[in-house]
Amino acid sequence: MEKQKKKKAKKLYYKMKDRAEELIRNPQQTKDMIDAARKKSERNKGPLSNVWKEIHLMFSLIREWRNGSYTKVPTGSIVAIVGAILYFISPIDAIPDFIPVAGFLDDIYIVKLVINQVESDLQNYRSWLGEQERTIEDETPRKASGD
Repeated sequence: MEKQKKKKAKKLYYKMKDRAEELIRNPQQTKDMIDAARKKSERNKGPLSNVWKEIHLMFSLIREWRNGSYTKVPTGSIVAIVGAILYFISPIDAIPDFIPVAGFLDDIYIVKLVINQVESDLQNYRSWLGEQERTIEDETPRKASGD
């Protein structure tokens, strides 16, 4: 991805982080955001293959945090992850998503940027899941879950 597109993507991401600070105070909006992101990721699994596991780990972490099941994560990391998810679901990107394959390069760039920022928090969460004998797939919402 060219330098100018990276700069634009980061600028948009920082705006999303500002929005994330407000969004995390509303559990229903947070849930709706995760649901929208899961649906979008399922529709675009191929282009997201490089970050598939990590992005779903982030979805799961936010869901657990929202439910109060997992709280051992700093608010700054929650804001960073939610900002990346908002960037991912936003129709306003550095590279529009409707462009085949290339349209997700900026999304992947932002997701990887955030993964690097919160890597230890993701590792701690992954360990916690293992202690709970759960997997990321256990957090995938079911149609009749009422969540």
